[in-house]
Amino acid sequence: IIIIFILSPDQDGVLASMTIALALEGCSVVDLHADTKSGFAERTLTANTASIEDVFSVVDQTTGRAFEDADLPRLAQALQKALQKPIKTIGSLKQQQQQEQEQSTSSNKLQPPQITILPRGTPPAPPPV
Repeated sequence: IIIIFILSPDQDGVLASMTIALALEGCSVVDLHADTKSGFAERTLTANTASIEDVFSVVDQTTGRAFEDADLPRLAQALQKALQKPIKTIGSLKQQQQQEQEQSTSSNKLQPPQITILPRGTPPAPPPV
């Protein structure tokens, strides 16, 4: 099992976007803990916004086993894209991905999310502060 920690500003559609992005990358989500925090006084990502703290446990859809370490950057990149522009409807995901490939997403005004993926055999631990 690969454990993925997400700390990011909250936006409508972000959980669905991350889950679909992982599925498109060949992940099967075996456990998920999703939490939303208001204000986020201790670790401010953006002032006065709600934030998410999500933990995904995933395995390879095909094998049912943990991904290889070499696959982890690809998963992180897929999540990064999903967090930059969350989908508004499930049917728009493919269209949105095509548009993102054609356009630069460098105008994102939110701080980049923090994504931590633990390699196989690493015991779960909270994300770094």
